[in-house]
Amino acid sequence: MHGHILFIFLRNVSIPRVNCVQTLYCTDTYSFNFNRKLFFCHKIKTFNFHCIKINQQSPRIMTNPVQYRLSPREISELPISRKEDNHPSRQRLGYHLFLGYYFSKYRELSPAEKHASFLDDDSSFDSTDDPPVLHASQVMRHAGQGWRDLPDSQKNAWNLRASLLNNRPIPGHLNRLPLTIRCDGVEQNTKCAIEVDWLHFCKVMKRSVTKSPPRSHAGLYVNFGGVRMPLSNKSYHSMYLSYIVRIAIFGKYYERLKKNEIIYQTSLVTVIHIASLERMKNLFCLGGLSSVLFRDKERTMEHSTCGKLHLEIDGREMNGYVIKSNQRNLTVQLENNERIETRCPKWDNESLEYKYSTSATNYRITSYEPNMFSISSSTGQFKYLINCFTTDNDNDIVTNFIS
Repeated sequence: MHGHILFIFLRNVSIPRVNCVQTLYCTDTYSFNFNRKLFFCHKIKTFNFHCIKINQQSPRIMTNPVQYRLSPREISELPISRKEDNHPSRQRLGYHLFLGYYFSKYRELSPAEKHASFLDDDSSFDSTDDPPVLHASQVMRHAGQGWRDLPDSQKNAWNLRASLLNNRPIPGHLNRLPLTIRCDGVEQNTKCAIEVDWLHFCKVMKRSVTKSPPRSHAGLYVNFGGVRMPLSNKSYHSMYLSYIVRIAIFGKYYERLKKNEIIYQTSLVTVIHIASLERMKNLFCLGGLSSVLFRDKERTMEHSTCGKLHLEIDGREMNGYVIKSNQRNLTVQLENNERIETRCPKWDNESLEYKYSTSATNYRITSYEPNMFSISSSTGQFKYLINCFTTDNDNDIVTNFIS
């Protein structure tokens, strides 16, 4: 078949009238090899060339290995998957549903089939070894090409399916408040809900602020906005934070926070760094009940939390705790209870770390550890990594309780 196609093409080429035999070679050695000769007679000259045999398809022309083509009727009759049923979005397109179906079929392939079909090179692996891990972008290229290759009738069927799913009610979303909540007044019931949730939040925070962290945490790390942070001797906890308490603390759109306190933010997660004790007191207090200040039973000591500096002063290492802060400076109380002012460290979004600059000659900042918080907007997960310290009634740091 390939020889006839090439022959028809050559009939349209102007060739000098000569009596000789010429051999034609295909230059695409990536896709073809040559194993035998065929002869075709032309009224002008005779051609002698190799017949083309496909033995290894190029990834550029490889057929899509995932069986994703369905008729419009089959698309409309597909059962609603669990993910489609529980998905909160009501702005899905047919393309999104097609991708979900494509990847579900891709997962049904064996590891060897995935390797042979999706890798862009000629590399091979021993059957006794695990196949190389495929990056999602490699599969996505095939999926995107598969969508572009679909006829309009199938694309329209996927878009119609998306439209029908978008018109379904969202599971767990209320069109109106239950009558039992409205009967006693929404404001009163909202107030009670905040009080109950806030009391629970304060109990959880109290354990973190007043108790020493487990020794097993010393060598562990936790992720905050793509940055791996060591737990060291800091207090760490992960919990559920109700939406109503979250907006009471930070604001619905985090408007209670300063611009430099939001370190990282996407539609799914927000990472917050709080520097000073003053800011912690201001944010984490509702109805006169603080979740960051706790006195002991004898009322001789106060446990609290704030950002922490590691300094080198006159050749000696010392910790300092950020008491107050503004846009430019930090007021730091040292372990020896002296107070100094230093420039605010600046967060570098490229290196994902703080940069320090100070004009002081008698001390040097070696590291800075603000209180860190991470909030998931989709699940309500709330993580915090905080520094704790204790002061007496004279506001002097009690070194036996320093974290």
